[in-house]
Amino acid sequence: RSASGNGASEALQSLSVDVGIPHLGFSGCTSIAAWKLQYYQWAMQLFERYNISEGACQFALAALEQVDEALHMEDEMDKDNSINESVTTIKGRLWANVFIFTLDLGRYYDAYCAIISNPDEESKYICLRRFIIVLYEQGAIKILCSNKLPLIGLVEKVEQELAWKAERSDISAKPNLYKLLYAFQLHQHNWRRAANYMYMYSTRLKTEAALKDNQGSSLMLQERLNALSVAVNALHLVHPAYAWIDSLTDQNSLTSECYPSKKAKRTPDEYCK
Repeated sequence: RSASGNGASEALQSLSVDVGIPHLGFSGCTSIAAWKLQYYQWAMQLFERYNISEGACQFALAALEQVDEALHMEDEMDKDNSINESVTTIKGRLWANVFIFTLDLGRYYDAYCAIISNPDEESKYICLRRFIIVLYEQGAIKILCSNKLPLIGLVEKVEQELAWKAERSDISAKPNLYKLLYAFQLHQHNWRRAANYMYMYSTRLKTEAALKDNQGSSLMLQERLNALSVAVNALHLVHPAYAWIDSLTDQNSLTSECYPSKKAKRTPDEYCK
């Protein structure tokens, strides 16, 4: 109501200057929807400034409801196009804000929904990368191996982010990212790819065992044997014509094809440990 009353545009312009809020993407906008959008974004930033994520999130969602109408009305009223940003850019920024606020609140499902709702591809993948990092840091990464998040269209991106992090993480870090990738691929019914990640894990163990003392090397040898055994078991689920391990030089170019297979005898959650 505050954004659509008489004199709202002048009040908002004055208020933005008074509190130091920068202009938010419109110059000379006159429609009610445009001013609502301006006001909701200003309110979102105000709540964000005081770390009130719930309030900021609600105003970001309210702003999103105004974007299409605001830009359509501005186009109708100003043929010279006074709007400085596209619908995709504005929605991308707002959905990225919703993602940040819900992630801060620990609402991982809502944060993921914000990611897949984001029409800006670059912004979407930046948020996805941050999502995976936070899940890992908060010990909630196992959610990727469950049915709680619909990863349709993002499976490959999620895998790439996990694999990149696994290659650069301490081999003893918990949870083990190679085992997580194994479980992730089991969840996708891609047994051969799962086997490849356990083989990569065994190779890392072999390399790092050389730097350990005898006791440490012995423990790593046992872990390596376990990893190779798991990889072999996974390959038993693959059609014999496709049951092989890719060379390490080919690991980054593995396809995500699901080869003909038998039914898995264990659930992915058993390997997210």
